[in-house]
Amino acid sequence: MGCKNRQSNSSVAENSNLSNKKCEVIISITHHLPYCKGVAPQSIDEYNVIVPEANKDFFIINEADSTFKLEFKTDDSGTFSISLLPGKYCVKRADKNTDFESFLKANKGTDSEYIIFGDRDCYFKWWSKCEGSFDVLESDLLPKYEKIQVRSSCFTGEDPCKFYNGPMPP
Repeated sequence: MGCKNRQSNSSVAENSNLSNKKCEVIISITHHLPYCKGVAPQSIDEYNVIVPEANKDFFIINEADSTFKLEFKTDDSGTFSISLLPGKYCVKRADKNTDFESFLKANKGTDSEYIIFGDRDCYFKWWSKCEGSFDVLESDLLPKYEKIQVRSSCFTGEDPCKFYNGPMPP
């Protein structure tokens, strides 16, 4: 299945129906884990740890028509397959599938000795931001394969509005 037939001899009538065809998209989501030990890593493999976002909840929205929203869970390898109409799509973590005030309440904490939380604007930018976005074009030969990588920081995890201000490991 694809958006466009792989044959070049398709008729004008077939081409006019391309925008109604759904396209198979395979989304692979991985997580880059930072190296947080004090001493230099023994190998580049220690420094570059990338694992699948296995069995995690996300949702996808069509950026042109935000009424299209679909929640999904990745499989054991961090992938998910979906058929989509041509358009521009945004993938977000499931915890962003709420209003901003609820998201802020769930994520913004109180500063502690070593952790400093960012301001409301920082959390709004994070809530609004896609983990990844991609276009599905009428001209695509499919299936289309999209890779998204989630990143985290040492001592603060995936929250880009949380800052660590403490001692570093030896």
